Amino acid sequence: MPLKYKGYSSYRLSTERILANCTIQRLRNGEMLNADNIATLCRLLEVQPGELLYYEKENAKEKNNDIKC
Repeated sequence: MPLKYKGYSSYRLSTERILANCTIQRLRNGEMLNADNIATLCRLLEVQPGELLYYEKENAKEKNNDIKC
């Protein structure tokens, strides 16, 4: 369930300091969030983490490109 159905716009999340602006931007971009932010979203949406997250297997080739010495 999107946040807007629970009455949370990005403006409200920001002005009420529920989530930081950088966290809101990460949500928009589909980037990773830390555990505290996931817990906040679960509380707001009244869901369990498994209802928000899914596991996506890494591509082995991409993983090797990320390794730097």
